[in-house]
Amino acid sequence: MVLLSQPNQCGAEERLKPVETSQHGCKQAIVRCSCGESGRLATRSFLDLENARAGRGRIGRTSGLTVLLELTTMSRIAPLSDAEAAEDPSDRAALEAIRSNGGRVTNMKRTLARQPVALRALLTWYDLRDVVQPFLGERLTMLFAHAISTRTDCLVCSTFFRRLLIDSGENPDALRLDDWEQAVVDYGRQLGADPNRVSDALYSRLATRLESDQIVALTAFGGLMVATNLFNNALRVDLDDYLQPYRREIRS
Repeated sequence: MVLLSQPNQCGAEERLKPVETSQHGCKQAIVRCSCGESGRLATRSFLDLENARAGRGRIGRTSGLTVLLELTTMSRIAPLSDAEAAEDPSDRAALEAIRSNGGRVTNMKRTLARQPVALRALLTWYDLRDVVQPFLGERLTMLFAHAISTRTDCLVCSTFFRRLLIDSGENPDALRLDDWEQAVVDYGRQLGADPNRVSDALYSRLATRLESDQIVALTAFGGLMVATNLFNNALRVDLDDYLQPYRREIRS
């Protein structure tokens, strides 16, 4: 049995409860601090220390065991479950619409499904992607969305695009870009940081290659990407399990 007390992000001391074996075979305990943050204590017989430092993790040692205390956020609104949706025709229709389009029913979409109009609004991201992709190309469209999501520090969306890049054989932490690709990525990063500071020089780099209607589509697509990032960040939507292996490692 392991007990650990460490300061939370807010500076408050939070003592974790005795750990229990999780479904993954490790031992963990999760508690919530009064500041809204939660701490996850995980113990394993072997931990890769570099991976353990990922995110906001900290390393400690207790009773001879290597311990990872990872400060994490818990979703502020529970994703709509299948059981809940079964009791409400509109909720059920919302989830069925996602599945019928061949989409993965993610934590974000399940959370959005609690308000069908909100779900429909943000899912128009796919419609704009289909407008942008023919003139930008699949790879550069993905790089643009990744640039925005990374700049807004959206864990869910940035990890989603990291997965696509990694699975296509690229290293998202060491991208090789030509001048045109760099211009589009720079535009995405600036939209994610502060669109009021998009310079004339940056805009001109786009305008040399794109028609006015294409710039409109690209910017609107970027705006919906920012809106998706905002939704995930503000409501602290949990990272989906299938994305966990692609989460960026932060090395100390």
